[in-house]
Amino acid sequence: KLEVNNMYEHHLTNPQLAYVVAAITGDGHLQIQDWRHLISFFSKEIEDIESMKMRFNELFQLQGRMYIDDRKKHKTPTRVYWLFFNSKPVALFLREIGLPVGNKTNVPFSIPEWVLRGNAQIKGAYLRGLFDTEGTIFCRTVNRWQIGFKMAKNEKILDSGIAYLDQ
Repeated sequence: KLEVNNMYEHHLTNPQLAYVVAAITGDGHLQIQDWRHLISFFSKEIEDIESMKMRFNELFQLQGRMYIDDRKKHKTPTRVYWLFFNSKPVALFLREIGLPVGNKTNVPFSIPEWVLRGNAQIKGAYLRGLFDTEGTIFCRTVNRWQIGFKMAKNEKILDSGIAYLDQ
């Protein structure tokens, strides 16, 4: 049974929270280590960064900090925007409700129970967050569009990644 005992408990019925958890699961990071309690989100689209800033402000009254990363390691000529939030209470809350901590490629995780038990709006918002960050739409041939979805997982825990997608 999921027990959340803090000031954000009422958010578990908010589709915006489901979206944020899924989007960070896709293109973000939750770091909880020693004194660090950092939530981050990455995107090539400034509109995505602005949207996430707004969602965090509405949900948690947090102002994020945005940085531009134009290093060549991203294998793309476009900029990558980084958005960071530093809050111990919010980071601990997100961990408690099922957001994976650390390098998601090497950490098994599943869809949070409150999302699985949630109403259609909660489930839909979670799926939107995942597809907005991990989904693609591309054209193979003229007028033949395809939808793709991809997440990286360490081979040692590949079964957990498949189980996540099966959920």
